[in-house]
Amino acid sequence: MDIAICSYDPQTGILETAGAYNAIYIFNDHEMTETKPDKRPIGTDFSTCFNGYRNHQIQVKPGNTIYLGSDGYADQFG
Repeated sequence: MDIAICSYDPQTGILETAGAYNAIYIFNDHEMTETKPDKRPIGTDFSTCFNGYRNHQIQVKPGNTIYLGSDGYADQFG
């Protein structure tokens, strides 16, 4: 399973994100920033060496637009 997830603290303006095969995109004016996901799905075999997913902390400014995506219904099996 792929996922992008975030948590926002309005008091500090910090967006904390993590992704498993799904990136997070932030637009500020006409500039795009991509937060790269980890190349490991959710529900994988954890018997191999795995140190967890990377958390990213981003200072969000007023007017920023944040996009999270999905491969959606078309990627489902069965």
